Amino acid sequence: LSEVERGSVKFCRRCQFGIVLGILSAVPSLAMAGVKIGATQGGGKFSTQIFGIEVGLSGVMMTGQALGVAFLTSREGPAAPINTLFYSSWGALIVGLILVASCVEDWSTAKGTMKVGDGGGRDISIMDDSGRDSSLGSSGRESILGVEGG
Repeated sequence: LSEVERGSVKFCRRCQFGIVLGILSAVPSLAMAGVKIGATQGGGKFSTQIFGIEVGLSGVMMTGQALGVAFLTSREGPAAPINTLFYSSWGALIVGLILVASCVEDWSTAKGTMKVGDGGGRDISIMDDSGRDSSLGSSGRESILGVEGG
């Protein structure tokens, strides 16, 4: 990029977009962390709604990061040359993808726990087909599904 291109309004607006994107990612992340910490300290259990909101919010933020990478690292973007902004844009996208995968995994686990019923904190007693009483701990989901553990 030449000096004229670096000082252009388009260049500055893309830099501002990157800054705003970072702020709009950090504030909801901190808010969600505060909600989860507050719910844990209050002794309450999480509902699947909290995890669903977290999945949706992380998906929106990851989409924003993908747009940020497209705008910032394109040929006319401020992160076109290999520099700190280039690496941080791609790093934020990769971390976002990992966080979305983690949130989906937590949500899926919470949904499965809610279906079992007790939140996994105590043993569940279930009668199997032969009339035997099977005591299940938190890893008893395999027995419920009929899969033998190995």
